[in-house]
Formats: sequence, structure tokens, C-alpha cells
Amino acid sequence: MATVNFFIATAFSSRAFAGNPAAIVLIDLDTSSDILSGIAQNLNQPMTVFVSPSPRPSHDNSETIIIFGIRFFAPNGGEVPICGHGTVAAAKAMANIPGLISEKVETIEFQTLTHGSIIATKLDDGWIEILLPAPVTQDVSSDERKRLTPIMNKMFGREVAINNIAHGGKGFENYLLVELHEDERLADCVVDVDALRGNGYFVNIVTTSSSGNESFVSRMFSPEFLPAGEDSVCGSAHCLLGPYWCQKLSIPAGQEVKARQVSARGGDLRLIWHQQVGNMQLRGQAAMIGSGQLHI
Repeated sequence: MATVNFFIATAFSSRAFAGNPAAIVLIDLDTSSDILSGIAQNLNQPMTVFVSPSPRPSHDNSETIIIFGIRFFAPNGGEVPICGHGTVAAAKAMANIPGLISEKVETIEFQTLTHGSIIATKLDDGWIEILLPAPVTQDVSSDERKRLTPIMNKMFGREVAINNIAHGGKGFENYLLVELHEDERLADCVVDVDALRGNGYFVNIVTTSSSGNESFVSRMFSPEFLPAGEDSVCGSAHCLLGPYWCQKLSIPAGQEVKARQVSARGGDLRLIWHQQVGNMQLRGQAAMIGSGQLHI
């Protein structure tokens, strides 16, 4: 029987009972996927992140950069290629484990199995920044809008004011983005998430403009992936939301945008979209919640 350490951290908030939690487990990444899947199901967090227990030096032996391997497993035990909130939580945990990395380290390079590296950097204000792809959305066809509109109305239990329906670009083809009128008061809406089952999209993002301190608000639903049906704060959803609202609100590329996900737990993000290279700096706070040991 082996003993491994695990940590619980929440991403996109500085408060323990807000943001999106993740379990971070230090373990050899060559461990059987069946075992990793079982651990994720037992921990039952929105995401379980497996990180190699020992860091490697950067390619140029820089004192400020360190490398870890990383894998992501959903609470149903399925492996996913990349997770924004899981990466932010993992970066927070690695920096808070005594003696694991030098205090000089500013950047962690997390190497995934299939999607290259995710770079996480600690900013001067304590926020954590990760760099993710950010493709431009494409409006759905008129026929697709006609098909999806009654599904959205059923989800909200009434006829809602839909401003636009779009889907993700390359790498995000199974993401749906629906913009409602701000008067729909998205944060207060009670929804039937099961109405989205079988609609043809893996991730369903609903968003509105905002009259608050942020430029826009959103919620994300995935009934076929998440046990609760709704994700508290979704990093990858903002890979589409950032470019979408920057274009809609005529926000210049390279300018920081504030966003809020208005789920029950809620979370705050800061985004900088780089249109020419097709990526985005996604920034969030994180907080440690707990730690323990697993005997496997």
C-alpha cells in the first residue's frame, strides 16, 4: 500500500467557500489510469489534478521556472485534456507546499499528456495567471438557432430574450455560447439543467452584459459531464467569453477585462485577449482549503 499526499484548493476566489474547488494529488503520473480514475471518484471534487511529485528544472536551468507533469480527471472518473481552474488550483498548491519549490520560482510549466504545456505565473498582487488558447466564436446558423431556442426556453422555464447564439472555434467546437439580455438577471435564474441533455454540445455557456464592476457575467452548464450540472467557475468557458465580449464591446485586444461567473459559489476573473496570436492571459485568485493523505 502506498501513501500519497493530496490538497484541496479553490480557484478564482480568495475565499474557501467561493470559486471552484479542485483536489491536487502528488503522484507518479505513470500510475494506472484506473487507479487515478478511482481516486478522482473517491475525492469527488469538481476536478482532481494529478501532479508529478518532484519538479524538474526548466530547459535553460532558470531559477525562476520549474516544470511539473499534470493530468486532469473529472468526478465521474473520466480524464480530460486540460482544465483552467484545476491548473490555477494546482499552481497555488505547489507554491504552498513547504520545501517543494524555491521561493525564487515565479513560473510553473505544467506539461500535459496531449495539449502541450500550460504556463502558470504568480503575479505581484498574488493573483495567478495562466495562458490558454482563445479562439473567436462563430454564430450558429439560423436553422441551428431555431433548434436551440426552445431548448433554452425550456431550461429557463419561460421564453428568454436571446441576443445571440454562437459556438466555439478550433478546439472548442462542442462549446455553445448563448448571450441573453441583461434584464434576464442571470444570477437569479433557476434553471432545469437536464433540458440541455442531448443538445449536441458538451459545454453550455450562458452570458449577459453587466452594469456592475465587471464587463460581463456568465454561468456554465454541462449536465452530461458534471454531477451537479453546473460548473462553479469555468476557466475554459472564458477562452470563448473573452474574445466574444472584447469584440462585442469594442475592447481593444491587450486590455484587461474583468469578468464574473455568477454561480452559487461565484468567482472573479481578469482576462487579456491577444487576438493576433489567438490566446488569452486568464488571471484568478486561489485559496488553500485543506490537505491529507491517501492510502492506495
